[in-house]
Amino acid sequence: MRRMIGLLLGAVVAVSSGAARAAEADAVATVKKIYAGYLKPARDLASSPDQLAPKLYSARRRAQLARLQKACAGKDMCLPDFDHLIDGQDWRLSGLSVTETANDGRTARLDVSFRNFDTAVRFDFTMVKEAGGWKIDEIEGGGGESRYTLDEVFKPNP
Repeated sequence: MRRMIGLLLGAVVAVSSGAARAAEADAVATVKKIYAGYLKPARDLASSPDQLAPKLYSARRRAQLARLQKACAGKDMCLPDFDHLIDGQDWRLSGLSVTETANDGRTARLDVSFRNFDTAVRFDFTMVKEAGGWKIDEIEGGGGESRYTLDEVFKPNP
């Protein structure tokens, strides 16, 4: 009986750890995890999602972000003045949809859409697979004249 219980517990652990590894290997799951923080109300500024967290980005974007933070050290109003992951400063997100449109095993393209308050928002994400999983390499967001990419977002404000 003990042997049977041990085997069952081993199987449960193997399945759950396999599921966790599969989620890390999935670009869609990675982006959904990023947005999970936006789908629940923030209690305070410290519990708000950090759109500039280096762990979210590819190596080239982490280097670009480090240059931005160095250029902005000691300056007011130098960093981006909006959250580029939601195309706004405030949020009440609903209806998150993340769809993979291409994936060659190293690079994945995702269509991300949701509503922020009453506004429909849509992004094109390019994710790259690096050590540690899928990372954001590009985001094309906004609309019309306010369309932007990470190259524009990760430049110091004048």
